[in-house]
Amino acid sequence: MRFISITLILLIYSQTINSQNSFSAKLNIPNETVQGETILFELDIFKPKDVRSYTVFTQQFPKSFYVKAKDINGAEFSYENNLLTLTWLRISGDSKVSVVYEVSSLYGVTGKFNFSGNLTYLIGHKLGKFDLKNYELTVLKEKRLVTNNVITNYDPIIKVTGNSYKDVSCTGKQTFNKKKNVYEIELKIKKKDAGSYNIVEKIPSGFNFTEHNSAGAKVFKSKDKIQFYWESIPDSKEVIIKYWLKPADGETSLPKLQGKLSFIIDNQIVNIPIIHE
Repeated sequence: MRFISITLILLIYSQTINSQNSFSAKLNIPNETVQGETILFELDIFKPKDVRSYTVFTQQFPKSFYVKAKDINGAEFSYENNLLTLTWLRISGDSKVSVVYEVSSLYGVTGKFNFSGNLTYLIGHKLGKFDLKNYELTVLKEKRLVTNNVITNYDPIIKVTGNSYKDVSCTGKQTFNKKKNVYEIELKIKKKDAGSYNIVEKIPSGFNFTEHNSAGAKVFKSKDKIQFYWESIPDSKEVIIKYWLKPADGETSLPKLQGKLSFIIDNQIVNIPIIHE
């Protein structure tokens, strides 16, 4: 009887130690964002104070999402094949360890997406695991603004990271073809590296779009926008695409075109404006 009691006490004590040494985590993300915009993911890891064990957090992202380290609290950062990995050889001794990373998606990526993650840690010679719950993020086509209780839409197409970027530019010129009654638009991308590139232009009201030469890009058309997307753009340093805009009713003066070029540098989406002549 005494042996059974001692065994029971040791079992309870062992479970208490395991419980005290357990890790947990939660993710703080917005409920919604707009296609092409950058948002912050905040990860909080909860652990016993002064425990500085080997710890790894992994999180799988859908295609066309990109992640950049912002404040990762001493972790080693890796993002390959849409898998985020944060590794601490010795995590901070604080009872709460918080990290922040930037998440962005390409223009054209919309819908509902679930994000979770896995936390793995080493206590002594024992490996512990914690699975985060699913967190839902809605990526909207357009931002919804509420003014005087009325929901309107905000077009993010003009939002850019900067006016220029080293080794990358996009310029446009337009020529009116009187015989065909169309504006011939030419966009020229100058670049140094291959990779994913994306062009979005706003189609002026009263004009119809016709694809002419997309230089191997996938072409997506909505009511008032046109998108050219390369998963892997041609290797040449200069890529030219052409399209036509035809006035819906006779000859109409073409308003100044607006658009942006998006590309990826160090797992971050950079947006620069297209400079129309």
